[in-house]
Amino acid sequence: MVLSLGKGLYLKLLNDTALVSQDSLLEILNIVEKFRIEQPVLFFANGTNKTKKDLLLFNDLNSFLKETSFYVTWIVTFGIWKKHFDAIINKYEGIELNLVQTMLLFKNISNRKQVLVISNEHFIVEEVKNKGGYNLINVFVGNYLGKIVFSFYKKNEITRSTYIIEKTKLLKFFLFPWLYRSRKINSEYRFLTKGSNLLLLKYYGLNPLFYYYMAKLNLKLFLNRYFNKGKMPVIIL
Repeated sequence: MVLSLGKGLYLKLLNDTALVSQDSLLEILNIVEKFRIEQPVLFFANGTNKTKKDLLLFNDLNSFLKETSFYVTWIVTFGIWKKHFDAIINKYEGIELNLVQTMLLFKNISNRKQVLVISNEHFIVEEVKNKGGYNLINVFVGNYLGKIVFSFYKKNEITRSTYIIEKTKLLKFFLFPWLYRSRKINSEYRFLTKGSNLLLLKYYGLNPLFYYYMAKLNLKLFLNRYFNKGKMPVIIL
Protein backbone atom coordinates (compact mmCIF):
# COMPACT_ATOMS: atom_id res chain seq x y z
CA MET A 1 0.00 0.00 0.00
CA VAL A 2 1.38 3.40 -1.03
CA LEU A 3 0.48 4.95 2.34
CA SER A 4 3.07 2.67 3.97
CA LEU A 5 5.77 4.60 2.11
CA GLY A 6 4.77 7.92 3.68
CA LYS A 7 7.05 9.39 6.35
CA GLY A 8 5.33 12.68 7.09
CA LEU A 9 3.05 13.79 9.92
CA TYR A 10 -0.03 13.47 7.73
CA LEU A 11 -0.60 11.14 4.76
CA LYS A 12 -2.90 12.26 1.91
CA LEU A 13 -4.27 10.28 -1.02
CA LEU A 14 -5.29 11.75 -4.39
CA ASN A 15 -6.66 10.26 -7.59
CA ASP A 16 -4.26 10.27 -10.53
CA THR A 17 -6.77 12.59 -12.26
CA ALA A 18 -7.04 15.06 -9.36
CA LEU A 19 -5.54 18.53 -9.52
CA VAL A 20 -4.90 20.67 -6.46
CA SER A 21 -6.61 24.00 -7.04
CA GLN A 22 -4.78 27.29 -6.58
CA ASP A 23 -3.70 28.04 -2.99
CA SER A 24 -5.31 24.79 -1.77
CA LEU A 25 -2.06 23.05 -0.89
CA LEU A 26 -1.20 25.89 1.50
CA GLU A 27 -4.72 25.71 3.00
CA ILE A 28 -4.36 21.94 3.57
CA LEU A 29 -0.95 22.43 5.19
CA ASN A 30 -2.41 25.10 7.46
CA ILE A 31 -5.23 22.74 8.51
CA VAL A 32 -2.74 19.97 9.29
CA GLU A 33 -0.61 22.38 11.30
CA LYS A 34 -3.63 23.75 13.17
CA PHE A 35 -4.78 20.30 14.31
CA ARG A 36 -1.42 18.55 14.69
CA ILE A 37 -1.86 18.30 18.48
CA GLU A 38 -5.49 17.09 18.68
CA GLN A 39 -5.24 15.05 15.46
CA PRO A 40 -8.95 14.47 14.75
CA VAL A 41 -9.76 12.40 11.68
CA LEU A 42 -9.75 14.87 8.76
CA PHE A 43 -12.20 14.41 5.89
CA PHE A 44 -11.77 16.71 2.88
CA ALA A 45 -15.35 16.78 1.57
CA ASN A 46 -14.40 18.97 -1.42
CA GLY A 47 -17.82 20.64 -1.50
CA THR A 48 -19.87 17.42 -1.48
CA ASN A 49 -21.39 17.54 2.02
CA LYS A 50 -24.90 18.89 2.56
CA THR A 51 -24.10 21.36 5.39
CA LYS A 52 -22.18 24.26 3.92
CA LYS A 53 -20.00 25.26 6.86
CA ASP A 54 -16.23 25.43 6.58
CA LEU A 55 -15.66 22.95 9.41
CA LEU A 56 -18.01 20.36 10.92
CA LEU A 57 -17.13 18.19 13.91
CA PHE A 58 -18.71 14.76 14.47
CA ASN A 59 -18.15 12.42 17.39
CA ASP A 60 -19.24 9.12 15.89
CA LEU A 61 -19.35 7.25 12.60
CA ASN A 62 -23.13 7.30 12.39
CA SER A 63 -23.55 11.10 12.39
CA PHE A 64 -20.55 11.46 10.07
CA LEU A 65 -22.02 9.08 7.46
CA LYS A 66 -25.39 10.85 7.60
CA GLU A 67 -23.58 14.04 6.58
CA THR A 68 -21.12 12.71 3.99
CA SER A 69 -22.91 9.69 2.46
CA PHE A 70 -21.28 7.70 -0.36
CA TYR A 71 -18.65 10.39 -0.92
CA VAL A 72 -16.70 8.51 1.74
CA THR A 73 -15.61 6.28 -1.17
CA TRP A 74 -13.93 9.16 -3.04
CA ILE A 75 -10.15 8.97 -2.82
CA VAL A 76 -9.60 12.76 -2.82
CA THR A 77 -11.48 13.02 0.48
CA PHE A 78 -9.12 10.66 2.28
CA GLY A 79 -6.14 11.42 4.48
CA ILE A 80 -4.79 10.02 7.74
CA TRP A 81 -2.34 11.02 10.44
CA LYS A 82 0.77 8.84 10.24
CA LYS A 83 0.38 7.93 13.92
CA HIS A 84 -3.19 6.75 13.32
CA PHE A 85 -2.24 4.78 10.23
CA ASP A 86 0.50 2.93 12.07
CA ALA A 87 -1.95 2.01 14.86
CA ILE A 88 -4.57 0.42 12.58
CA ILE A 89 -4.64 -3.37 12.69
CA ASN A 90 -5.04 -5.15 9.35
CA LYS A 91 -4.39 -2.08 7.20
CA TYR A 92 -4.91 -4.04 3.99
CA GLU A 93 -8.49 -5.08 4.72
CA GLY A 94 -10.64 -3.75 1.92
CA ILE A 95 -8.05 -3.92 -0.86
CA GLU A 96 -9.96 -6.74 -2.55
CA LEU A 97 -13.09 -4.55 -2.37
CA ASN A 98 -11.40 -1.69 -4.30
CA LEU A 99 -12.31 0.56 -1.36
CA VAL A 100 -9.38 0.27 1.03
CA GLN A 101 -9.51 4.04 1.72
CA THR A 102 -13.13 3.75 2.90
CA MET A 103 -12.36 0.83 5.19
CA LEU A 104 -9.38 2.73 6.67
CA LEU A 105 -11.54 5.82 7.16
CA PHE A 106 -14.30 3.92 8.97
CA LYS A 107 -11.81 2.06 11.16
CA ASN A 108 -10.03 5.28 12.04
CA ILE A 109 -13.27 7.05 13.00
CA SER A 110 -14.30 3.99 15.01
CA ASN A 111 -11.00 4.18 16.92
CA ARG A 112 -10.84 7.96 17.39
CA LYS A 113 -14.53 8.93 17.76
CA GLN A 114 -13.82 12.42 16.43
CA VAL A 115 -13.88 13.47 12.78
CA LEU A 116 -13.58 16.93 11.29
CA VAL A 117 -15.23 17.52 7.91
CA ILE A 118 -13.52 20.24 5.87
CA SER A 119 -16.19 21.45 3.45
CA ASN A 120 -14.19 23.70 1.13
CA GLU A 121 -13.24 22.61 -2.38
CA HIS A 122 -9.52 21.91 -2.73
CA PHE A 123 -9.35 19.54 -5.69
CA ILE A 124 -10.45 19.48 -9.32
CA VAL A 125 -10.95 16.03 -10.84
CA GLU A 126 -10.50 15.81 -14.61
CA GLU A 127 -12.90 13.75 -16.70
CA VAL A 128 -11.21 10.77 -18.34
CA LYS A 129 -12.41 9.04 -21.51
CA ASN A 130 -13.14 5.31 -21.26
CA LYS A 131 -13.29 5.48 -17.48
CA GLY A 132 -14.16 2.15 -15.92
CA GLY A 133 -12.63 -1.31 -16.07
CA TYR A 134 -14.39 -2.45 -12.90
CA ASN A 135 -17.92 -3.51 -11.99
CA LEU A 136 -19.70 -0.39 -10.73
CA ILE A 137 -22.56 -2.28 -9.07
CA ASN A 138 -20.29 -4.83 -7.42
CA VAL A 139 -17.99 -2.16 -5.95
CA PHE A 140 -20.63 0.27 -4.70
CA VAL A 141 -23.58 -2.01 -3.88
CA GLY A 142 -21.94 -5.34 -3.09
CA ASN A 143 -18.76 -3.98 -1.47
CA TYR A 144 -19.44 -0.48 -0.15
CA LEU A 145 -23.03 -0.96 0.99
CA GLY A 146 -23.13 -4.72 1.49
CA LYS A 147 -19.75 -5.29 3.13
CA ILE A 148 -18.33 -2.07 4.56
CA VAL A 149 -21.38 -0.08 5.68
CA PHE A 150 -23.27 -3.23 6.68
CA SER A 151 -20.33 -4.53 8.77
CA PHE A 152 -20.29 -1.33 10.85
CA TYR A 153 -24.08 -1.48 11.12
CA LYS A 154 -23.71 -4.99 12.56
CA LYS A 155 -21.21 -3.58 15.08
CA ASN A 156 -23.88 -1.03 16.14
CA GLU A 157 -21.73 1.88 14.98
CA ILE A 158 -24.25 2.75 12.28
CA THR A 159 -27.97 2.73 13.11
CA ARG A 160 -30.58 0.86 11.10
CA SER A 161 -32.16 4.19 10.15
CA THR A 162 -28.85 5.56 8.81
CA TYR A 163 -28.17 2.32 6.93
CA ILE A 164 -31.57 2.47 5.18
CA ILE A 165 -31.18 6.18 4.38
CA GLU A 166 -27.70 5.58 2.95
CA LYS A 167 -29.02 2.70 0.87
CA THR A 168 -31.66 5.02 -0.61
CA LYS A 169 -29.19 7.86 -1.21
CA LEU A 170 -26.89 5.47 -3.05
CA LEU A 171 -29.73 4.37 -5.31
CA LYS A 172 -31.11 7.83 -6.06
CA PHE A 173 -28.03 10.03 -6.22
CA PHE A 174 -25.30 7.62 -7.32
CA LEU A 175 -26.55 4.46 -9.03
CA PHE A 176 -29.31 6.05 -11.10
CA PRO A 177 -27.12 8.84 -12.56
CA TRP A 178 -24.11 6.57 -13.18
CA LEU A 179 -26.12 3.75 -14.75
CA TYR A 180 -27.51 6.27 -17.20
CA ARG A 181 -24.12 7.82 -17.99
CA SER A 182 -22.54 4.43 -18.56
CA ARG A 183 -25.32 2.91 -20.70
CA LYS A 184 -26.47 5.78 -22.88
CA ILE A 185 -25.55 5.96 -26.55
CA ASN A 186 -21.90 6.97 -27.14
CA SER A 187 -21.06 6.73 -23.45
CA GLU A 188 -17.39 7.33 -22.62
CA TYR A 189 -17.59 5.04 -19.58
CA ARG A 190 -16.65 1.36 -19.72
CA PHE A 191 -17.87 -0.40 -16.59
CA LEU A 192 -18.22 -4.17 -16.30
CA THR A 193 -21.77 -5.44 -15.81
CA LYS A 194 -21.58 -9.18 -15.05
CA GLY A 195 -23.92 -10.10 -12.18
CA SER A 196 -25.16 -6.51 -11.77
CA ASN A 197 -28.88 -7.25 -12.02
CA LEU A 198 -28.69 -10.01 -9.40
CA LEU A 199 -26.87 -7.71 -6.96
CA LEU A 200 -29.37 -4.92 -7.50
CA LEU A 201 -32.24 -7.31 -6.84
CA LYS A 202 -30.51 -8.71 -3.75
CA TYR A 203 -30.16 -5.31 -2.09
CA TYR A 204 -33.10 -3.38 -3.58
CA GLY A 205 -35.60 -5.99 -4.78
CA LEU A 206 -38.05 -5.32 -1.93
CA ASN A 207 -37.80 -1.54 -2.23
CA PRO A 208 -40.58 0.05 -4.38
CA LEU A 209 -38.31 3.03 -5.08
CA PHE A 210 -35.93 0.71 -6.91
CA TYR A 211 -38.55 -0.11 -9.55
CA TYR A 212 -39.48 3.55 -9.89
CA TYR A 213 -35.87 4.54 -10.61
CA MET A 214 -35.28 1.58 -12.92
CA ALA A 215 -38.41 2.52 -14.92
CA LYS A 216 -37.20 6.12 -15.04
CA LEU A 217 -33.75 4.94 -16.12
CA ASN A 218 -35.10 2.77 -18.92
CA LEU A 219 -37.28 5.62 -20.15
CA LYS A 220 -34.25 7.94 -20.26
CA LEU A 221 -32.27 5.28 -22.13
CA PHE A 222 -35.11 4.81 -24.62
CA LEU A 223 -35.35 8.56 -25.26
CA ASN A 224 -31.58 8.74 -25.58
CA ARG A 225 -31.72 6.01 -28.25
CA TYR A 226 -34.66 7.64 -30.00
CA PHE A 227 -33.13 11.10 -30.27
CA ASN A 228 -29.69 9.80 -31.21
CA LYS A 229 -31.03 7.29 -33.74
CA GLY A 230 -28.41 4.86 -32.48
CA LYS A 231 -28.46 1.27 -31.42
CA MET A 232 -30.73 0.05 -28.66
CA PRO A 233 -29.23 0.67 -25.20
CA VAL A 234 -29.03 -2.13 -22.67
CA ILE A 235 -32.34 -2.24 -20.82
CA ILE A 236 -32.04 -3.02 -17.13
CA LEU A 237 -34.43 -5.58 -15.63
